[in-house]
Amino acid sequence: MAENDPSAPRVFRDAILFLPSLGGSDSAWGADQSVDAIAKRIANALDFNAVSAKATFTRAVREKAYGDESSPFKSRVCTISRADATGGQIPLIDVYGVNYGSTLTRDFERRSLPLKCLFVFLQVTYGFGMLITVMFRRHQRGTSLAQKLQLVWITFIVLLLCAYLSLLIAAAAGIVVTTLSGSAGQPPLPPVSQTAPSTVPASISGTTAPSTQSPHRGFPRSLVDWYKQRQSTVHNILILLTALGIVLPKNLKQTVSEAGLQYLSAIYYIRVGFRLPALIAQTVSLLDSITSDPEVTYDRIHLMGYSFGSILAIDAVFRRRGIPEIRFGVVHTLITIGCPFDLIRTLWPNHFNGRHATPSTPPAPLQWLNIYSPLDIFGSNFRNDSEKGESDQGIGIADSAPAPAGAAAAPLTDDRCIQRMPTSNRPYSEGGEDEHPSWSDYVTLIGLKAHSSYWGRGDELTTDCFKLVVEDLYKGTFAMS
Repeated sequence: MAENDPSAPRVFRDAILFLPSLGGSDSAWGADQSVDAIAKRIANALDFNAVSAKATFTRAVREKAYGDESSPFKSRVCTISRADATGGQIPLIDVYGVNYGSTLTRDFERRSLPLKCLFVFLQVTYGFGMLITVMFRRHQRGTSLAQKLQLVWITFIVLLLCAYLSLLIAAAAGIVVTTLSGSAGQPPLPPVSQTAPSTVPASISGTTAPSTQSPHRGFPRSLVDWYKQRQSTVHNILILLTALGIVLPKNLKQTVSEAGLQYLSAIYYIRVGFRLPALIAQTVSLLDSITSDPEVTYDRIHLMGYSFGSILAIDAVFRRRGIPEIRFGVVHTLITIGCPFDLIRTLWPNHFNGRHATPSTPPAPLQWLNIYSPLDIFGSNFRNDSEKGESDQGIGIADSAPAPAGAAAAPLTDDRCIQRMPTSNRPYSEGGEDEHPSWSDYVTLIGLKAHSSYWGRGDELTTDCFKLVVEDLYKGTFAMS
């Protein structure tokens, strides 16, 4: 490529900050969300879409430390380069990982498993009631009826799982107590009286007849009695639930503990901003480290999030409380993949209103790419219907919508906020799957399966959503020439 050639495609050096779903590489969605895997998918997408068949892309990995002594962090960085005509390597993209999982779940990690299970049960029960309420609410915005029904079905399965675990605990406790009481031997029988029994009725003799009821036997004995009376029923229910596949895989304790930890952390974050300042500080720290690096200067910086990570990305650039730091003005593109925006605003309609944007000119981010699967139970098309097309819903920015002079203070509504919506709203379908599934597909939770479909099948030749990402970011540039 000749230097100073105005007709030559422009060479960008970009940075992508990736926020994975809650759980990261070990997420229950079964997708490898490590920085290495993300960079590999982006490089494959560039290779697939490049005009030249001779285009080759390489990857190199390194570690980057950031933060301070009180809050040290490490980010894995993967550089994607393209070979030039002389055989040299031209670096194009640095992919950084924002590993926020431990920052978010730190407080709940110290809780015991029974306490986590109790919190999960209470939150799931609360959420089940909310879903039932909003499902039949007229003119409710957000998710479609099919998505709401799937969510109710999933919540019902979780409640069954909680009931199953309760039965397991009761059965285990009953067996233990029964075994311990049996090993201690039966209590001695009372001595037989040698005196002939009196034939005088107690009412005539004036004495009180001894009670035929046993005295209070305490919690352990009561539990043993309960278990003995219902032993067969409990065992039959456990066998039935096991046959229906309600049992969690392999390590039940670890799976329940991790799922409960992530669910509780996510719900408390959304409802009350739990750990929000710490998560924002971690993202700011990495952004500071990137922009102040003397060894590299980036033309563009993109913030990309998947699933719950996309909510964190939105909260970083469109702040719930206070004005975002001016450094967020360097964010060129916000990329949300499988973003649960519609689900959250269905349950909490004003959650994304009254936000504050970065005071930069032009306002950041300049672009917003949203990728969603029409079948994804969590993915959002940022519309009030299930149709494809441009988004008509977004983030309500309050900074540019002051209250009218002399008006009383009132909660912000959509009409009082300037909407920031995705500038590119791209539907994604893995392999062109049927977008009108049958009822049996819903029963088998096709909406959950679609949430992990953005990553393809894991092999190098499989197409995934990153084809749409590179099309939006690099079409007409040197990367795809």
